[in-house]
Amino acid sequence: MFIWLKRLMLMLSVFSMFIVTACGSSFEKPLSKDEASVALAEEEEELEVDRFTASDVECNYSEQLLKDNIQFEIFSRQKDNDLEQEIVKNDPVVPANENDHFNEQKVRESKTEESTKFHSNQTAKKESARVEDQQKESQGNKKSDSETNKVEDSNKTANVNKETSEPKLKDKEPDPEVETESEQKTVVYSIVISDEEIPLTPTEIEIEEGDTVLDTLIKITMENKIQMDYRGGQGATAYVEGIDNVYEFDRGQGSGWMYRVNGIFPDRGAGVIPLLPGDRVEWLYTTDLGKDLGADLKSFRR
Repeated sequence: MFIWLKRLMLMLSVFSMFIVTACGSSFEKPLSKDEASVALAEEEEELEVDRFTASDVECNYSEQLLKDNIQFEIFSRQKDNDLEQEIVKNDPVVPANENDHFNEQKVRESKTEESTKFHSNQTAKKESARVEDQQKESQGNKKSDSETNKVEDSNKTANVNKETSEPKLKDKEPDPEVETESEQKTVVYSIVISDEEIPLTPTEIEIEEGDTVLDTLIKITMENKIQMDYRGGQGATAYVEGIDNVYEFDRGQGSGWMYRVNGIFPDRGAGVIPLLPGDRVEWLYTTDLGKDLGADLKSFRR
């Protein structure tokens, strides 16, 4: 019983102390006006300090954020530069800067222009080759026609020469002595390039004793104003290059001028073959080393 009483007293004491402690603040003495002002000022200073602290923290955060952005931008630029360098290294065609790009563009334009010129030249060459083929084909056709009509042309020429060589005064029955004298002083000359090109039809021309085929050719071309060109002098080395502006090799590698006297192709130059009254001289243009004319060189008046 006594023990329980002690415990009860102890509990009451603890409870009383708790009450006094909890309610002690309500028994404090009220602050004066000055003390309240001082306390308020201290609280404001504490608030101001907290505000500045918060502002500093915000500024530090903003500054740190700006630094992070700058670093990120620098890192991005560095990555772009590295990527661009890698592209340039792998693909040399890609220009590294604006100047390189301009130079590359000029190079490409130059290549395009060269390519255009090349194709133009190739086209011109093809066109020229086509024209040459057409000319060769035309010459081949003419050659074939010439071979086909060779006999007919020879007959025509012979007939014309006969008609021309015959005196035109038969109807008048000239004196035989005068006719003989006339025949002894003239020969018949003709120049034929092709069936369509005949610079000189069979024409009589007077000769003097000792005149050669070349001497008479020079004289008759001058009289009829026909162009003629030769080299090697007027002797054994004389060679007729062109007549009526048609020269050797003008119509192929085997083309050039040949002559025949009384139907015979002499085996010597025109500068050494003498003419006799009544001869028929023909200058003919060959395109196949005389094969198209049936030329068979023979010894003549040696």
